[in-house]
Amino acid sequence: MRLCAEHGASPKVEKDWLGREYVKICVITREPGESEEDFEKDNDSLFRRYFQIFDSYNNIDSRTEDEMRELYEAIAVDNEGGDVYLSDGVWLRSDGSLHDRGR
Repeated sequence: MRLCAEHGASPKVEKDWLGREYVKICVITREPGESEEDFEKDNDSLFRRYFQIFDSYNNIDSRTEDEMRELYEAIAVDNEGGDVYLSDGVWLRSDGSLHDRGR
């Protein structure tokens, strides 16, 4: 979600075939006339930035409430205060608490 914010992309919450929500952060397309080299260079830059962001976060189980609230602020798609889906049925609330709703 942070990567989307940095690049002006609009993440979307979607559902898989079992009805589980997930966040689609982007679609990468090669523009007509764009060289393969330029396409790969841009993707490499995005992938590196994604992993810089990913690696900067601690294990979610060892985070303090302040860190969890900061994470919520970084990935919330709006300012409505709704829960954010992380994965495997786990949701993050705006107060930094985690809730397992199952799959």
